[in-house]
Amino acid sequence: MIRKLTTAAPKGQLIGYARVSTDGQDFALQVERLEAAGCTKIFSEKQSGAKRDREQLQAALEYVREGDSFVCIKADRIARSTKDFLDVIDRLAKKGVGLKVLDQPELSGEGPTAEMLRTILAAVSQFELSLIRDRMSEGRKRAKANGVKFGRPKKVDSKSSKAVKQLKADGLSIPEICVRTSLSIASVYRALRE
Repeated sequence: MIRKLTTAAPKGQLIGYARVSTDGQDFALQVERLEAAGCTKIFSEKQSGAKRDREQLQAALEYVREGDSFVCIKADRIARSTKDFLDVIDRLAKKGVGLKVLDQPELSGEGPTAEMLRTILAAVSQFELSLIRDRMSEGRKRAKANGVKFGRPKKVDSKSSKAVKQLKADGLSIPEICVRTSLSIASVYRALRE
């Protein structure tokens, strides 16, 4: 998005960024807080923080201009890896854009102390993400060991496979079998192969 500097959109704006990880989550509260903080433009998206090339984050980074401040609620909204977070901070600094983190104001400053705190908190965020992934992996393994099946349930089980094969042996065509069994053509062919 190309930004034209006008009296309606001058330099020195607060540009907000809101992100949630999944479709089941809502970023409305983040947007409200960013508006209350004075953000004149807000970019928001539903994407994993582990994904580096997020469309709205990239749009926000392109939009900001020298003298602006990039605003978010927490540092982990920007990135979940130390490298990605520091890359974004570096990109902002090169453009002359400040960082304002509402729930972590110590990250908003400039100088060596703010840099150190940003690096430490980015590393903690990355460590937290690794722990979450490990727990999820362990949970999936435990669930599989207890017989939980992941993915979509099969439409064609042994019972429907037998029924399809019997209908085919009785001389019915594939479309007729589909009507009788309420299965798709692909499912009927899958049942015949089993």
